[in-house]
Amino acid sequence: MNEHIIESQIHTKPYKMTLQPQLLKKDQLNSLNKNIMPLLKRQGIELKDVGESFKTLLSPLRMERIKENRPFYLILKGSSHSKKPVTVLINPVAK
Repeated sequence: MNEHIIESQIHTKPYKMTLQPQLLKKDQLNSLNKNIMPLLKRQGIELKDVGESFKTLLSPLRMERIKENRPFYLILKGSSHSKKPVTVLINPVAK
């Protein structure tokens, strides 16, 4: 009688939360569209690549930095190959 040992490897991809702007309140959505999205688009960053929650993305300190045209850091999700998140410096003044 032949005994076969079957080894199975389960490859799972970690769930990566995607930000959903439709869940924001109206004033938060306006702030996102008016202040943050133009900066992200200028850098070529999509909202799905942002690795922060809306709470940190729309924090009062960050909004103050954006309104004063001061640079700030943004955490992006890591790629499927690299699990480590990437921190990017966003400079509103640089065109």
